[in-house]
Amino acid sequence: MADDIIDLHDGRHDLGCMNLIAFHRVLIGAAIIFFAGYSAWEFAAFARGNDVVRLLLSAGALVAAVLLLLYLRRLKRFLGMPE
Repeated sequence: MADDIIDLHDGRHDLGCMNLIAFHRVLIGAAIIFFAGYSAWEFAAFARGNDVVRLLLSAGALVAAVLLLLYLRRLKRFLGMPE
Protein backbone atom coordinates (compact mmCIF):
# COMPACT_ATOMS: atom_id res chain seq x y z
CA MET A 1 0.00 0.00 0.00
CA ALA A 2 2.83 2.40 0.81
CA ASP A 3 4.33 1.74 -2.66
CA ASP A 4 1.31 3.44 -4.26
CA ILE A 5 2.19 6.83 -2.72
CA ILE A 6 4.16 9.13 -5.03
CA ASP A 7 6.83 11.23 -3.38
CA LEU A 8 6.99 14.50 -5.34
CA HIS A 9 10.30 15.43 -3.76
CA ASP A 10 12.33 12.45 -4.97
CA GLY A 11 13.24 14.13 -8.29
CA ARG A 12 11.59 11.54 -10.51
CA HIS A 13 8.10 13.06 -10.56
CA ASP A 14 8.87 16.71 -11.25
CA LEU A 15 6.66 16.59 -14.34
CA GLY A 16 3.49 16.39 -12.21
CA CYS A 17 4.54 19.41 -10.21
CA MET A 18 5.35 21.36 -13.36
CA ASN A 19 1.95 20.51 -14.85
CA LEU A 20 0.31 21.87 -11.72
CA ILE A 21 2.33 25.08 -12.01
CA ALA A 22 1.38 25.41 -15.69
CA PHE A 23 -2.28 24.95 -14.80
CA HIS A 24 -1.92 27.56 -12.07
CA ARG A 25 -0.44 29.97 -14.62
CA VAL A 26 -3.42 29.39 -16.94
CA LEU A 27 -5.88 30.07 -14.12
CA ILE A 28 -4.08 33.24 -13.07
CA GLY A 29 -3.96 34.37 -16.71
CA ALA A 30 -7.70 33.81 -17.02
CA ALA A 31 -8.27 35.82 -13.84
CA ILE A 32 -6.16 38.68 -15.23
CA ILE A 33 -8.23 38.73 -18.42
CA PHE A 34 -11.44 38.61 -16.41
CA PHE A 35 -10.49 41.49 -14.12
CA ALA A 36 -9.22 43.62 -17.01
CA GLY A 37 -12.43 43.02 -18.95
CA TYR A 38 -14.58 43.69 -15.90
CA SER A 39 -12.67 46.91 -15.29
CA ALA A 40 -13.34 48.07 -18.85
CA TRP A 41 -17.01 47.09 -18.56
CA GLU A 42 -17.49 49.01 -15.32
CA PHE A 43 -15.64 52.02 -16.74
CA ALA A 44 -17.92 52.02 -19.78
CA ALA A 45 -20.92 51.92 -17.42
CA PHE A 46 -19.42 54.84 -15.50
CA ALA A 47 -18.97 56.82 -18.72
CA ARG A 48 -22.64 56.30 -19.60
CA GLY A 49 -24.09 57.23 -16.22
CA ASN A 50 -21.44 59.00 -14.09
CA ASP A 51 -22.06 56.67 -11.13
CA VAL A 52 -19.05 56.92 -8.81
CA VAL A 53 -19.56 53.35 -7.58
CA ARG A 54 -18.91 52.10 -11.13
CA LEU A 55 -15.66 54.05 -11.23
CA LEU A 56 -14.55 52.54 -7.91
CA LEU A 57 -15.40 49.03 -9.10
CA SER A 58 -13.46 49.67 -12.30
CA ALA A 59 -10.42 50.90 -10.38
CA GLY A 60 -10.57 47.98 -7.96
CA ALA A 61 -10.76 45.44 -10.78
CA LEU A 62 -7.84 47.12 -12.53
CA VAL A 63 -5.77 47.00 -9.35
CA ALA A 64 -6.60 43.30 -8.97
CA ALA A 65 -5.52 42.63 -12.58
CA VAL A 66 -2.21 44.44 -12.06
CA LEU A 67 -1.51 42.62 -8.79
CA LEU A 68 -2.24 39.26 -10.40
CA LEU A 69 0.02 40.17 -13.31
CA LEU A 70 2.85 40.95 -10.91
CA TYR A 71 2.21 37.68 -9.09
CA LEU A 72 2.27 35.74 -12.37
CA ARG A 73 5.56 37.33 -13.41
CA ARG A 74 7.17 36.40 -10.07
CA LEU A 75 5.51 33.02 -9.57
CA LYS A 76 8.74 31.06 -9.47
CA ARG A 77 10.12 33.35 -6.78
CA PHE A 78 6.94 32.92 -4.71
CA LEU A 79 7.25 29.14 -5.03
CA GLY A 80 10.95 29.15 -4.16
CA MET A 81 12.00 27.70 -7.52
CA PRO A 82 15.15 28.69 -9.42
CA GLU A 83 14.52 31.25 -12.16
